[in-house]
Formats: sequence, structure tokens, C-alpha cells
Amino acid sequence: MKRFIPIIPFSSNLEPVLYEPVDNDALKMDRQTRFPILAVIHAYAPKDEEWILSPILTEGRDKWLKVFVEELETLCRDVGIAPPRLEPLSVSNDESVRSQMKTLVAILSLMKDGEDVYACITGGTKTLSNVLSMALRHISALHHSTSLECVVYGQFDRVSGERKIYDITALYRMEGLMELFERDPSAHPDLMLQLLLRNL
Repeated sequence: MKRFIPIIPFSSNLEPVLYEPVDNDALKMDRQTRFPILAVIHAYAPKDEEWILSPILTEGRDKWLKVFVEELETLCRDVGIAPPRLEPLSVSNDESVRSQMKTLVAILSLMKDGEDVYACITGGTKTLSNVLSMALRHISALHHSTSLECVVYGQFDRVSGERKIYDITALYRMEGLMELFERDPSAHPDLMLQLLLRNL
């Protein structure tokens, strides 16, 4: 089962834009959107199988959820994507450590064994984005056969006005490599990292 997890933004103004993909041509989508996760859904959501959408909403800041659902429905209809099973997660807007720990547990509890996870860390507060990132880094350790397939970040260049969508999945997978180095310092992490960088 595929699960897609975006953070619903709460900006006062969101205009639809055309995102240019970086490092993953599959994210190319010839339509404007306010929500970068739609490029991921366009690329990876199944045409004829059930899939799950788990938007993360901050309490009292859900004004864009209706717009998101409308854009999603239009995309699914136009491209022939099966409609998702909607499993939204509402989290507190309290940014205390205790509250964010609860949010982390709630996000991890969303995911189930055997799922393929796709996520977008654009939107929300920096704290919420960091908590989602933490959950994504550890899903394979907590859920059997669960795989992190794609993580994206939508960027707005305030100088050029360009909008880009970055596939940053490799950064999450690299953390697993760093944990391996921590367990086995004899693996010469400095040399391995230099080799990795030369082959990017």
C-alpha cells in the first residue's frame, strides 16, 4: 500500500505555480499547483489500486485543506488516478517539546508495516517539518518492510521567482549509512563519503 504524507500549509496567501523538478524528472507536472505533494502523487499514485493520503493539519489552521482536496480531486480525475483513502492527522499548534513528541508518535502511528511512504516536508512550522523528517528517518526501524520511497521539498527562490521541487530522498537514506559508520568506525567513513560524493 502506498501512503502519501504532506503538511498542509497555513500561509495567508498561496498562489498556484509551476514547479520545476530537480534530480527527479518523474516529478515533472505540466500544471500549476499550490501543493508540491501533488507532483509526487502525479508521479507515483496508482491508477487502479487503493492508496492512502495522510495530510498533517495544525489545529485551527486548516483553511487550505478544502483547496488541497479540490486540487487533488481535479488531478485524479484528469490523469486517471484512483481516489485515495483519506486519513488526515490533526496536530497541536503548541510547539513545546512535549507537544512535538506527541506529534512524532502520532505520525509514526499513522504508518503501517509493508507500506511505501511518500512525503513532502514543505509547509507548516519548522518544528513540524523537523518532526516529520524525524519520523521518516526511523520508519523502517519501527515498521516491518516499510520503505521510504520519495521525500520532496518545494522551494521558492525569492530572487529569481522560480519554484523548484527537490527530491531529497537520498539524504534520508544517507543517514542509514552514517549510522553504520557509528557502529563500525573501522569502515573508514571519511573515505567512503568521499567515494560517494565522487559518484553523485
